[in-house]
Amino acid sequence: MWDGISSARIEFGSALAKEPVATHTEDGDFMDIDADPAIATMVENSNTVSALLARLKDFPQLKVLENTSIEEITYGPDTEKYDLTGWPVVHIPSGPIAARLLVGADGPNSLVRKFAKIESRGWSYERMGLVATLKCEPSWIAPTAWQRFLATGPIAHLPVRPLRVVLTKDAR
Repeated sequence: MWDGISSARIEFGSALAKEPVATHTEDGDFMDIDADPAIATMVENSNTVSALLARLKDFPQLKVLENTSIEEITYGPDTEKYDLTGWPVVHIPSGPIAARLLVGADGPNSLVRKFAKIESRGWSYERMGLVATLKCEPSWIAPTAWQRFLATGPIAHLPVRPLRVVLTKDAR
């Protein structure tokens, strides 16, 4: 990853892995993800969501709320039965939900981030983005991510490898 204006750059590679990074087998196929000591892997969001939803079915005590919106997030009340003043309470149309832990994965206009008073800095490049899934040749370039930040906006090659996700009931 490098900056297009200054000489600032950062590189991650096999020196950070426990073993040398091997990106493909002798016959040109990618190695099994479990055998590859790479430091990161790109996964398409739809695959992540599908795997998480499938795993949640193993926990019948959990309820997945779909097609709902957060109206606001507040701290809970101090009642005779419970002191929820340190707990976040998420208000949705079907009623409030109190939780000891609230994880924010709700996008760039995150209500969770605003509730936690986490600052966000950024700027608009006033550009549109093009995202595509491509098969690159030669195949040796596919496992390497490249990203450059230019004054006109970032340009990147962020590979998505064939990935086998295995979730078991015993996984923690």
